Amino acid sequence: MTICRDARSIADTVVGLLGDPDAAAQMGVAAKIVAEKNRGALDRLLAVIERQPW
Repeated sequence: MTICRDARSIADTVVGLLGDPDAAAQMGVAAKIVAEKNRGALDRLLAVIERQPW
């Protein structure tokens, strides 16, 4: 996992990935898995909020 906390670290990461297609592909696969696992997360959160007895 790569955590970028500022523009410089994002730029460095992108430049590194441009020079390492295998790492870029691996990061892409990992990102797709995270996105798929979180699909519908907002709807689930809103459902929980709507059930609260405020």
